[in-house]
This record gives sequence, structure tokens and C-alpha cells, in this order.
Amino acid sequence: MSTAREQQNIEWKESWREEYFKWICGFANAQGGRIYIGKNDDGQVVGLPNIRKLLEDLPNQVRDLMGILVEVNRHEEGGLEYLEIVVEPYPYPISYRGQYHYRSGSTKQELKGPALSTFLLQKQGKRWDGVPVPGVTVADLSAEAFDLFRQRAAKSGRVDEQVLHDGNEALLDNLNLVDGDYLKRAAVLLFHPTPEKFITGAYVKIGFFATDDDLRYQDEVHGPLLLQVERTLDLLQTKYTKAQVRYEGASRLEEPRSLPPPCARPCSTRWPTKTTAAARPCRLASTSTSCSSGTKATCPTRGLWRICCASTPPSPSTPTWPIPYSGPATLNPGAGAL
Repeated sequence: MSTAREQQNIEWKESWREEYFKWICGFANAQGGRIYIGKNDDGQVVGLPNIRKLLEDLPNQVRDLMGILVEVNRHEEGGLEYLEIVVEPYPYPISYRGQYHYRSGSTKQELKGPALSTFLLQKQGKRWDGVPVPGVTVADLSAEAFDLFRQRAAKSGRVDEQVLHDGNEALLDNLNLVDGDYLKRAAVLLFHPTPEKFITGAYVKIGFFATDDDLRYQDEVHGPLLLQVERTLDLLQTKYTKAQVRYEGASRLEEPRSLPPPCARPCSTRWPTKTTAAARPCRLASTSTSCSSGTKATCPTRGLWRICCASTPPSPSTPTWPIPYSGPATLNPGAGAL
């Protein structure tokens, strides 16, 4: 007899219904679990009249519908019978009638869109940015982006100097950006001159608002992600910040109000896996007082900037975006994003 409460891995149902195959599918795709048929929402046994037929039918039906094996056990408490269905977690994706379900918390969710894509990749041991992209060769990539990478890597001292003297193809292989005969999606994002041909929304949008709904001017930053970072930060410093004027005696002094790098860099370097997976660009917005476009994440340092990013959750286990700011980002192929 189970005395556990209904939770992540335990579900109670008073009677059996066909739709509970979805719950079995959800448990198999998550951490596994147990479904008790013949218990109410308080965990009290209410009995199950057709228990013998279910004992015979359920294991075969689950096998035929989903191709998995479950353990079905009969229990008795206070003279009343109930069933326990034990579902093991499976390392590969399980579908029920073409649908993929996932157990999250005490609920069952049907996975669709970006969440389904990410789930299927994770079950195959891949990440969104590690998917191979056909039709792209090393010769198609930007020499300027490679030069910038080598400069930044040499300055940081985090990459062996000998590796930086290798050719572009060897460099990509050393960075683990090659999958067999194909370049990975991260390589295309970082080094291709027009990554939007392969990943929709792979660019940055910047806008200046006089008020929350009055856009005065805007820019789009395209090209390899490595160059987008440089160009975005340069635009923010030269076009989207204003000088503060002060006086010392009769002297007029201008002090540029710069966007703090710890605030700007996460959007410039971490955005691909959260925005591009949802086919939307990274968005930066500024006004003289505030920002109101997209999902807002207030800059953790001083200033009137906010990073705005309209994105959707890329995985069933991560329900909300953007993530809280956790420190400055680095140019890391395949890193997370705002």
C-alpha cells in the first residue's frame, strides 16, 4: 500500500479512462512514476470494479500504443481493490498516437513547437545549437569573424596559442563545432555572414523610444554573431547613449553615460538558444525614462536601459524567460542566451 502523497511521480485516479494513456506517456518521457487507479484525490481507496480485466488489458495496450512495458499490480486495502501502474523513465522519446506528453510537477503537458524540438534533441543527447546544418561549408564562413575570434581568444589566454594558428577547418573541429561532414548550428551562428538564411531571427534589434509607445529610431544588426556583438556594443555606445553635462567653474564637461558592459553583454552574447529557437530576434530598447517592449528584464546596474527579449520557453522544464541576470557573459560558442 502506498502512503505517498500525489506529487511529481505519483498520480491518483478514481477510475480508468482512455485518456490516462497520456499520463503514462508523460511519465515515460520524464522521470517515470506510478499511477494508482481506484484512489480519490485525497489518496483514499475507493475500489475498482473491473480490476481483473484491466490487469489483463493494460500491459498489452500500453505495449501496442507506445511500444513500452509497464508493470501493473493489484493491491487491496480495507476490502477494496486498486491498481498500481509503474512506469519507468525511457531514454528515448515516447509518443502516444503521434503526440508527445511530459510530466512536469503534478501536471501533464503536451509538448509542441520549440518545446517539442528541444525535448526531442535532448533525448538524442543533442542541444539546439549542436544540430548539424546541411549545405554549409567552411569556405562559406566569414574570414572577418574568424580573425576577430582569434584576436579575442589570444587576448583572453583561454585558448592554446597553437590552436589559433591552425586553419579555419581545424579551428572549428577543436571548438567541437563540427559533426561529421556538417557544421553545427553554433558554427553557422558564430561565423556565417548571413546566419538568418539558416536560423530565422538570428539578428539584434535596437530601438530608442521618446515614450513607452513612441519609437523615434531603430537599428538592426546582422552578420556573424561574433561581429553582431561588437557592432551592437558600438551602436549602444555611439548612438543610443547621451552625454551628461556638468560644470566645474566656467568649464563645461561632458561625461558620456555608457551602458554598463555587464548589462549589455548578456544580450549580445547569450541570446541564440532562447530567441532564435523561437525564430525571434534579440531586442534592446531604451527611452529617456524606461522601456516597454518585449519581456522586460531590468538592468541590474545603474542607468535607464532595459534588455527586452520576446522569446518562448525552449524546454518543458524551464517555464519562464528571461532568466535572472547572473553575471557578465563571455564569447562562448553554444552558450546560453537572454
